[in-house]
Amino acid sequence: MYTIYCVRLVHILSIAVWFGPKLLVPAEVRRAIGAGDGAMTSAVRGINLVQKVTIAASMVTLASGLGMIFLFGGFGAVPTRIHIGFGMTLAIFGVGAFGVDKAWKRIREAVTAGRPEADLETLARRLSHLMTVENALWLAVLVLMVFPLGQR
Repeated sequence: MYTIYCVRLVHILSIAVWFGPKLLVPAEVRRAIGAGDGAMTSAVRGINLVQKVTIAASMVTLASGLGMIFLFGGFGAVPTRIHIGFGMTLAIFGVGAFGVDKAWKRIREAVTAGRPEADLETLARRLSHLMTVENALWLAVLVLMVFPLGQR
């Protein structure tokens, strides 16, 4: 009986860990670029840690979400909005893996290569845009999962 509440709690906490720290990454990158090489090197170390933690949290979020679906009786037993939210969550994984992670890798390589501030700013803008897409998808999933919009 309490299993669903425990899984739901894990799900909510893992979502917070997945997205909370990432909201500050673009601002931290911009701040570090303006502050110079030492700050950027330090920011890279910190953001690498954020990346590892958020990837782990994303896996827990996915697993706990699937767990809840199956505790409710499987995909056939949950509303369509959950199916759409699940699909959008997979899209978030795609944007993260093929967009955000690659953009972050380019920034790390540029810092290591000692590229000029203008190049870093261009790369930071790309990262920020991709993270904004990721966050917009996340917000849409949140609305779908929390608010039953027209369903009883």
